[in-house]
Amino acid sequence: MRRGFFVGYLHSSKEFAFLEPQPPECIVFAFVAPVSSALHRRLVRAPDSLLRKTFDYIRWLTHRLPRFAFFEDQLPAMIRHRSMCDWPPEKIKHFSGNFFIETCAWLVRSGLARKLLTESAQK
Repeated sequence: MRRGFFVGYLHSSKEFAFLEPQPPECIVFAFVAPVSSALHRRLVRAPDSLLRKTFDYIRWLTHRLPRFAFFEDQLPAMIRHRSMCDWPPEKIKHFSGNFFIETCAWLVRSGLARKLLTESAQK
């Protein structure tokens, strides 16, 4: 079983069609794999799960778009993404850096990395 985060770029919509992305995109998500596991049921799907509670908290903090989305039946359980299609080429590095810093700051503020490690160790 795996759990963690992905921070990077989405260049193809093939595996992420459920997001209706407009590649290229900046993308950050938290995951618990496999989606069919007992750990995923406890940390993602349960009504009072760690990722669901964290999602609610971060949604409350995030007042401007793009906001986080929650998917209990996908690998990316909690995800934030933003298309770079309308960004000037000379600003892509700067804007994407800001997106990643801002998004990761919310994940750090929520304590999700620490809590995910602690909760994952519980049986």
